[in-house]
Amino acid sequence: MRSKRWIKWAVLAAIPALFTALYFIFSQTKSLADTAVRFFSRPARDALGAVNSIFPFSVMEALYVCGGLWLIVHIVRTVCLAIKKRLGLKRFFSRAGAVLLVFAYIFSGYLSLWGIDYRSSSFSDKESFHVKGVEKDELFRAAEFFTAKAMELADTVKRDSNGLFAENVGEYLSACGTLYDEIETRFPSLKAVSRRPKQMIFSELMSVTGFTGVYFPFTGESNVNVNEPAAFLPATAAHELAHQRGVYSEEEANFIGVTAAVLSDIPAYKYSGCVAASLYLMNALYSSSPELWRELRSRFEGGFLSDWIYNSEYWQKYESRISAVSEKVYDGYLKANGQEDGIKSYGYCVNHLVAYYELGGYDILNKE
Repeated sequence: MRSKRWIKWAVLAAIPALFTALYFIFSQTKSLADTAVRFFSRPARDALGAVNSIFPFSVMEALYVCGGLWLIVHIVRTVCLAIKKRLGLKRFFSRAGAVLLVFAYIFSGYLSLWGIDYRSSSFSDKESFHVKGVEKDELFRAAEFFTAKAMELADTVKRDSNGLFAENVGEYLSACGTLYDEIETRFPSLKAVSRRPKQMIFSELMSVTGFTGVYFPFTGESNVNVNEPAAFLPATAAHELAHQRGVYSEEEANFIGVTAAVLSDIPAYKYSGCVAASLYLMNALYSSSPELWRELRSRFEGGFLSDWIYNSEYWQKYESRISAVSEKVYDGYLKANGQEDGIKSYGYCVNHLVAYYELGGYDILNKE
């Protein structure tokens, strides 16, 4: 009987060990990683996304709740057995082993479903769209362009009594099926099915920790923090949809999300994309030339100005030790996955935005 039990444990432990070993084998070269992504991780995530898209709620959040409850119950039961002196050494190791085994499956599953993507070809590699640093005048021109477009488009979206962006979240999330139509014609590697991002129940917790959205490879879902300033939410959804398409780099996902939104024919996304682009470029401009930043900032007006001010005030409320710690943890996670600039990479999409602007990629906005 005991031998059968050990065989069962050995088989259960061998599975995550095998997947972890395969990860390290296929992560040795970019071509091997590309093969793993093409034939396993991407199809697996797409299949999981298709299945979980039938649920109106975030399956990711449900899994977190169930997993947390299981762990709490497991720990409480272990403590109770210890108090009642019914927890022998073998039973203790058995219960501890169960927890370790669960985490082993999570770890190996992550490596197989998403970690391997960080070792594969990037969006820039696939599309031969590698960018260099930008000059101050180029940065100013791009910031001026997107700021002007955001102010022009501010009146094309619904607004509340305070003059803030007030488009219906459910409506524009449901309309995301055509969001990537235009950008897919320009960058074929992005072609995929857009599955509606999930509105998170724990959005307040996301704001506390400083996050606006998350892509969950175990369910193939894009999840968005619906509490973030509304004008930026469509751009966040577009960003998470880039991850659905296998874009792992935050820098590239920001560029792709903004560009997909700006080039779409959906007013909520188009305006939000311009607002987000303006924010990224203005932040970079402030670091490069505070004088030019002030000159451009003095032109802000109308609904765009209201959305800009609200965004700043909103995130100031959540500046805390918790958000600082979560940023450090996520920074370490990104660096561990080969993104050397860590969380700063979110803002480095400015190089892509400026480069594509200089190439005339956004000229279509001048023809509308």
